[in-house]
Amino acid sequence: MAVKRHKAKALKSKFGKLTVFHLTMKVKDVIHISYVAVRGKDDEEGAVQRLLNRQRILSIKSFVLEGNMFFNTFILNWTNAKLKPEFSNGEIIVPIVPSASQIIDGQHRLAGLGEAMKDDEKIGEQEILVTFCIGLTTREAALIFVNINSEQKPVPKSLIYDLFGEMDDDTNHAINRATDIAVDLNENEESPYYGAIKFPGKARGVGIIDLSAVVTSLKKHLEPDGVFANHKLT
Repeated sequence: MAVKRHKAKALKSKFGKLTVFHLTMKVKDVIHISYVAVRGKDDEEGAVQRLLNRQRILSIKSFVLEGNMFFNTFILNWTNAKLKPEFSNGEIIVPIVPSASQIIDGQHRLAGLGEAMKDDEKIGEQEILVTFCIGLTTREAALIFVNINSEQKPVPKSLIYDLFGEMDDDTNHAINRATDIAVDLNENEESPYYGAIKFPGKARGVGIIDLSAVVTSLKKHLEPDGVFANHKLT
C-alpha cells in the first residue's frame, strides 16, 4: 500500500548544533504521525515527556472548539528509521505514517486537538506550525525540553487579562467586562478599591491587588448564566 506523503515549503535552521525543519501541516496528519514517549515509562531514546493530564486536555479541547488555534510551533522528533522526511530546495516531504515522531513540545495541545476533532472533523483540516528534529538522542531531546520548560517564564495572568480588551470577541465578554469593572474600581475616587489594583506596566509598589485576582473573582458572575446576566446588568 502506497504511503501518503505531505509536501510543503520548509525552512531549515539550526538549534545549537541540531538541524531542524519548520513547516505547516494539517492537524490530523500531525496527530497521526506523533506519539508521546514518557520518561521513566518508555524505554527509548528521546523519551522526556510527562504523563498526560486529562483535565488540561479537556480544557484545551474547549479552547479549540470555541474557535481558537495555536500560533506557537509543535516540536517533534522523527524516530521512524525506515521512512524519513526528505528535504531539498526549500521543500520537505513527510511520510504520513503512524507513530513516527515523538512529541517534544505540544503533547497536551495535540491531545486536546485530537479530542476536539471528535466533535468537529473540520479541525483536523486546519494547519499548524511544526518543527521537526530527526533522530534525537535522549540528551538532545532533554536539551530542547529543558530549554522550553525552564528558561521561558509564563506570561503574568494580569497581562493576559489586560490584553483581552484588545480583542473584539463575544467569547471574551466576561473577561472584558470584568476588566472594565476593575478599571472603574481602581480609578473612581469614591471606590473602596481606588488605586489598589495592580495593572501591568505600573510602577512597583502601586496597587496591592493583582488585576488577575479581581478579574478571576468577577468573571464567573459575568458569564451568560451569571449573577449579572440574571439581573440584566451586562
